[in-house]
Amino acid sequence: MTELVKFDIGGQFYKVSRSLLDKHPESMLFKSASKQWQEDPEAEIFIEGNGFRFQFILDYMRNDKLDLPITESKKTIIAELEYYGITVNEDSIDDTAANNLKYTKSMEKMMRTLEGDISSSGEKHYAAKVAVDCIKQWCTESPFLSTYVGKCQTSFDKTHAAREDLRKEELLIHDNVHDLHNAQNDQTKREASVNFYLNQVSLQVFDLGKYEFKVEQLDA
Repeated sequence: MTELVKFDIGGQFYKVSRSLLDKHPESMLFKSASKQWQEDPEAEIFIEGNGFRFQFILDYMRNDKLDLPITESKKTIIAELEYYGITVNEDSIDDTAANNLKYTKSMEKMMRTLEGDISSSGEKHYAAKVAVDCIKQWCTESPFLSTYVGKCQTSFDKTHAAREDLRKEELLIHDNVHDLHNAQNDQTKREASVNFYLNQVSLQVFDLGKYEFKVEQLDA
């Protein structure tokens, strides 16, 4: 039966095999569990530390490597390992997931800025397109980031297409307004022409009236 050592790490309880502790004789954990330090082998050994992160310490002690979740930083875990006196090889701690999350948030912010640039002017649209191409080239080594940038590119293309549709609608409205303006001008010309002919007719009627008045005077 494997001999177990009980640890109370900041209020969280762990049972660790003595064989695992023996792999790290330089560590605080090994020394705390040694017979010269531990008067009662069955007693729990209290250590002031982060009880949640202690699980990552045990993983590193077992495997000599560690894949970090997105919730933990490499710097923090290295500090924890050093706190427990465990020799650390930084290259054996993989924080790809955390870096992907960091880059993803950074790119989300960048894409929001680029999409805002797209809607402002044609020159900014060209600059934004170049920036997206640069991001894509930069991320080719990471399948995760390449996939994300592909989604961003799709969003970018949709935004550009929507902007082009809006531009076409604006041109159509402009043409309609232009046609309406021309129609109003034509209407104004027609009204002016009608008024001109009415004035001519009125003058002719007036002249005819004067002629008839002169005829009546001759008859008298």
